[in-house]
Amino acid sequence: MLKYTTSDNKEMKREYNLLRNKIAKIIRQVFKAQRFDPPEDISIDEINELALAHIETRHKKLKRHLLRIRNDDVLFNGTIDRLIRDKEITTEMASSLINDSALTASITKHLIKAAELLYLNTDI
Repeated sequence: MLKYTTSDNKEMKREYNLLRNKIAKIIRQVFKAQRFDPPEDISIDEINELALAHIETRHKKLKRHLLRIRNDDVLFNGTIDRLIRDKEITTEMASSLINDSALTASITKHLIKAAELLYLNTDI
């Protein structure tokens, strides 16, 4: 990923910045899922109610990101075709972008699953 984030090719730089932003958004959601700070002056029942609301909200947001992963893949959304057709990138660049887009999808899926298991699992 590092090679093309500093590339002179503005399209590759833009696409790689999008990949990095996708991972950063998921990491932000993981941190939000982890963080639950209820007020100190409320009852246990209120804390439980707030905790369940927090879990539900975070779960919905992570689920939305999970559903969006395939649509964001450069191979499936037409980005690669457009960039090659418009001669914005070479086939070598396209191959790298396809591989790194798939890697980004895998990383984000695993981050979401880890967050759900660690912070949003109510079966415990």
